Amino acid sequence: MSRFVAFRVGERPLALRIEDVLGFAREIKWCRLPFAPRGVVGIANWRGRICPLIDPGVFLDTISGGGPWVCACQGSAGPIAILVDSVMGIETGEITPVSQPPFIGICGEGRLVLDAKEIERLCGI
Repeated sequence: MSRFVAFRVGERPLALRIEDVLGFAREIKWCRLPFAPRGVVGIANWRGRICPLIDPGVFLDTISGGGPWVCACQGSAGPIAILVDSVMGIETGEITPVSQPPFIGICGEGRLVLDAKEIERLCGI
């Protein structure tokens, strides 16, 4: 059995593997980053480390509300921050693998599981 952190971006129910999540914060301070790659809306300070702030709604065919939550997760070179509209909690279950980037599988009741490193790749960071 795997554990997931469940949340929503827009109307999309999503999840991340709990081992990839560094934490959640509400209304974190961030700066807009002009001319950033698609999906990157700015940079944020996550516990003293500067990291890219990503709006996953760009890749998920949904309109995100742009927060108020930020989920920090482990990327390949350090933390990345993802805008999240609402946090549902921790779920336990099996993952059914899918091959549809940026997703690695489906858990629970159709909740798509994101891969943080794939999100980085899509953003070009």
